[in-house]
Amino acid sequence: MRRLLFRCRRHRRELHAAGFTAVAITPTGEAGGGLHAATVHAVKPTG
Repeated sequence: MRRLLFRCRRHRRELHAAGFTAVAITPTGEAGGGLHAATVHAVKPTG
């Protein structure tokens, strides 16, 4: 779980660096084979 939380933080930083705001990442469980699933919500401002 600790490793998953680290990856969520990393992905959140990468989304912010790409210009997304209001980033929310919700882990949803294991997808198998060491992979994890998550729901990602983010806003890309226009203009």
